[in-house]
Amino acid sequence: MYKPVYLLLAFLLSAVCFYFSGDYGWLAWFAPLPIMVIGPGLSGRFLFMGSVLSYWSGSMSWWKAESFVVSVPFFLGYHLLFALVFALIMVWVRKTTIVWLFPIGWTAFEFVVALFSPQGTWGNLAYTQTDYLFLMQNASISGIYGIVFLVCLFPACIAYLLRQRDWNRARSMRASILILSILAAAGWGTFRIQTPHAEEAVRVGLTASNYTVPFEESIDSGKNTAFIKEYVNHVAQLADQGAKLVVLPEKLVFVASADQQEMEEIFSKSASDNQVFLEVGVKLKQEDGIYNKSWIFSPDGKKIVDYDKIHLVSGLEDGFVAGHETARFNGFNRRIGTVICKDMDFPGTIREYGREHVGMLLVPAWDWEGSERIHSRMAIVRGIENGFAVVRPSKEGLVTVSDRYGRILAEQSTFDYKDASVVADVPVSPLKTLYSRWGDWFGWLILGGAIIAVFITFLKRFAPNRAKLDEDAY
Repeated sequence: MYKPVYLLLAFLLSAVCFYFSGDYGWLAWFAPLPIMVIGPGLSGRFLFMGSVLSYWSGSMSWWKAESFVVSVPFFLGYHLLFALVFALIMVWVRKTTIVWLFPIGWTAFEFVVALFSPQGTWGNLAYTQTDYLFLMQNASISGIYGIVFLVCLFPACIAYLLRQRDWNRARSMRASILILSILAAAGWGTFRIQTPHAEEAVRVGLTASNYTVPFEESIDSGKNTAFIKEYVNHVAQLADQGAKLVVLPEKLVFVASADQQEMEEIFSKSASDNQVFLEVGVKLKQEDGIYNKSWIFSPDGKKIVDYDKIHLVSGLEDGFVAGHETARFNGFNRRIGTVICKDMDFPGTIREYGREHVGMLLVPAWDWEGSERIHSRMAIVRGIENGFAVVRPSKEGLVTVSDRYGRILAEQSTFDYKDASVVADVPVSPLKTLYSRWGDWFGWLILGGAIIAVFITFLKRFAPNRAKLDEDAY
């Protein structure tokens, strides 16, 4: 039996690891480990309560990123749900030798949450790992759920090794397979990310600024028009640096239906004068509602894309009309697609671009302080999954360009620069991936495995007289 001070330290250590795992992704690999080590020596009730408090307190680090869009009760309740599920899994696996149960259980839970949540994959464990591109390359095969599985497999494997007192051939073989699985995933990712770019690149310019925020709400037509006439000078500056495609952020300005033609003419003239493809995000009010739009103009001044944001932010965009179709255009002998900010939280939507072999995805965005890093990295993961570059300028966030492997080519923060602007040469050849073809096959596979595992658990518990199932066979 463990001394109370050791139990307290174990739960506290897990909580600290959970809390800082967003900033230091490697802590996510160790966060469940102290609880998994002490779990077999505790009662189910005590382990459950300690696990809930540990995970729940650790999840409070999300407050800064989520407080802008959710209330305190919702925030606490949402993360309490995750804590309860985590605790149930800890109780479920505490005395088992089936190492796969924890990664299967947690991966299945995250998959189910994403299927039904209006927030998509926001908060998924995989996004804590975006600094480790050698690991994230596996998303091109299994999506983010393969990453979640690997992260959870590591502490389960270590806990299994620490529990062993008597080694035999079967246990040694099982441990070797577990360790080799993790090493193989990391090794393959390391090899993949070393692939050099051989094709020509397109020079892209993008810019965003926090001082533009009030113009999203302003209904003063004269003021808004004057602002845009001045702001398009940034397009000329980026074109002077060689940019052939310029992307401006989400909801750069409010546009009334009566002013739409004049605004489009300003952007059209800017595109033709500078001989660039120009994308700009606008908040457009029409008779049937308000739209979050992205307009793209070609170098001859024609509007070639009129895209409506598909996934709206709950609470902030409740009065907006949602779009239903993806959008792309042909440029630089490649297909180039576009979405807006929150759309990138939904892998199923973005996978349509992967199936169509888009070489670059343009993402006008608008974040808020505390969410800027995680949201930009979520977008980068979509590029890894589907094999395309991502160009994402965000107000109150990061102006980021990444390639199809998730490597950041250029980045600036609007909190560090009055006008955050970057120019980067972006390879636009698409890379076919298994994920873009098969989608969340791994998530469905894991969900099926979790259902079977739960069924067997209940079968063993409520039919004690049946022949004992050999856990080591799993």
